[in-house]
Amino acid sequence: MLVLATTFVLAAVAKLRDRRSFEQVLAVLAGWPAARPLAIAVPAGELALGFLLLAGLAPRATALLTLAVLAMFSWALVRLRAQPRIPSCACFGSGSGTGDLSRGLARNAALGALAAVLVIAPHEGAAWSASVADAVAAATVALGAACAWHLAAVLVPVRAVAGR
Repeated sequence: MLVLATTFVLAAVAKLRDRRSFEQVLAVLAGWPAARPLAIAVPAGELALGFLLLAGLAPRATALLTLAVLAMFSWALVRLRAQPRIPSCACFGSGSGTGDLSRGLARNAALGALAAVLVIAPHEGAAWSASVADAVAAATVALGAACAWHLAAVLVPVRAVAGR
């Protein structure tokens, strides 16, 4: 729950910080008339989803909504990959380009797996009401996932160079 909430909040902040890049990507996906309102609505929705995850409000419904949002974002990544010369999506900051489709889909799949766990066994109550043992376990999983993510980000370019 904490990993999902943190991910959505950080993604929203990244989109708001580089709204112009995000608007350009949205224009490709939805057209220019919809790009400006969506550039505000998507991060606002991510912030709201992060809050719902942290607050523990309707945990199963929130987890299902999280799965739907992740599926939509994965669809958008696939669509963007099909477009030539798309600017960075600024989905997780200005450094995230569309060239890393497999990493983006893997990230969304991992987050989707966490959301699926919450659908099956939702945590009742707010994230801050968890026991110390639960908080330490969640922090350990989050730290491990972050380490694995960064390791994969480093190894993928190395693998690409070695394959040439």
